[in-house]
Amino acid sequence: MTAPLMDRGCAMGALIDVKTADGQMWDWDPNLCCTEHALAPLGLSLAEWITHWLRDTMPDGPCPQRELSGMNCAAR
Repeated sequence: MTAPLMDRGCAMGALIDVKTADGQMWDWDPNLCCTEHALAPLGLSLAEWITHWLRDTMPDGPCPQRELSGMNCAAR
C-alpha cells in the first residue's frame, strides 16, 4: 500500500510505501509514457528522500532514478 506524500505538479507525485520498515519511496509520473508505467520505485527510503528535499537536491521534473521504467513501453 502506498500513501500520497507530495504533489509534484503536472500530475506527478511522490508516494511512500507504508508496508516497508524504512518507507520506500515511489514516483508517479504518467507523463513519461503511459499510466501502466507511471508508478515506479525510486530506490530511496523516506529518510533519504527527505534528506534530498532538505538539501534542495530533489530534481525538477521526472526523477532520474526511474526514467528507465517506461523505456520499452509501446506507447512511446
